[in-house]
Amino acid sequence: EDIFTLDAETTANFRDKIDELFEESNHPEDQARMFIDGSAYYDVEDKNGDWVRILCEYGDLILIPAKTSFRFTTTPQNFVKMRKFFKEKEE
Repeated sequence: EDIFTLDAETTANFRDKIDELFEESNHPEDQARMFIDGSAYYDVEDKNGDWVRILCEYGDLILIPAKTSFRFTTTPQNFVKMRKFFKEKEE
């Protein structure tokens, strides 16, 4: 796990980072994020190909299934801090 912070006032190249994160992406493994400060949006593509916008705020936990397309951006507050969880690799 690690902590991920995006802040318009302190993150270098903030706008470029936001543009990069808003590009459609997916991962081979399930994704879990817990929001510990600020807020952000996850846009997630449903099984019908429609995009659903999910507002994530302090205390929220979002799980994105493997191979599900998603995009990420901050709210107008331009600040979010979240804990990213990763599946442990089997030995």
